[in-house]
Amino acid sequence: MKQKFSKKQCDLLFQAVLVHDDIYFDATFPENFHLNYTQHQISQCYKICRQLWKQGVNRSHLYNTFDKIIHDQRLSDDEKLAYKHMRARFKHLRFAYLACDENHHCPASLYDLTRRMGKLQDSLKHKRPVSSTEKLKEFKKVRKLKVKTTVPFFTVVRWEINQFKPCSNESFKNYINSEMDFIKLHLVAKEVNGKDFHEMRKVISMQVALFDNLKTLFPSSYHEQVSQFLSTVNGMMGSLHDELIIKKFQQSSYYFDDTFQLPDDIRTRLVTIVDAYSKTTGKDSY
Repeated sequence: MKQKFSKKQCDLLFQAVLVHDDIYFDATFPENFHLNYTQHQISQCYKICRQLWKQGVNRSHLYNTFDKIIHDQRLSDDEKLAYKHMRARFKHLRFAYLACDENHHCPASLYDLTRRMGKLQDSLKHKRPVSSTEKLKEFKKVRKLKVKTTVPFFTVVRWEINQFKPCSNESFKNYINSEMDFIKLHLVAKEVNGKDFHEMRKVISMQVALFDNLKTLFPSSYHEQVSQFLSTVNGMMGSLHDELIIKKFQQSSYYFDDTFQLPDDIRTRLVTIVDAYSKTTGKDSY
């Protein structure tokens, strides 16, 4: 496929992807928030993500990474960083497919591989399990990842990401607000468990990814303002989720059953976001 976006644009986008959870405590959400983008702009948002993925994801490198984990049970710091960067490209492409495709449905192979890579990244980032049972579970996870990066499986992923068809603006708005409804539901519930909190953060992460694309393709102070506010919430939620994952690995907290109240600084910002997004379709605010 002929490259459509400049190296500068792709570099700027990837730089934004890597700092998608930077915190700007003074960031404010714009009063004139909207989601009014043309089908061409929506298509551009996906296509730059696809180009970024194709330029930065190496199948054989991934395969060899999983093979090394299986045999050596470790990665060097440089190898962990390279893996993190490739996984970031997967995650960014998955979000773009969900938000911008006419069906708002991520292809199965891309979704599954991205999800499995994320679980492994949690294990690499945090303290690894030490019991023989947990080690066996980790081994099986990495074996599955290795299989999914063989040529036949990866060819399917490459084919799937080229089947994208852009959605209409109406579909775009409705899908994003349906995702926001998930957050609204849990704001009403007052307490959440670790899994639901993670799902809430994924909704925010998708919006960070979307506005990373928009501020790269269509630079403006407006896009920068939205991006910084969303990034702040994403970063605050990410720090809390890291604590939940550590407790999960240490078995000091049950991730799926234990519930907690959202910290006020996160909750207040989520209410601001949900209210603003609801107004784009005329829905009732939170």
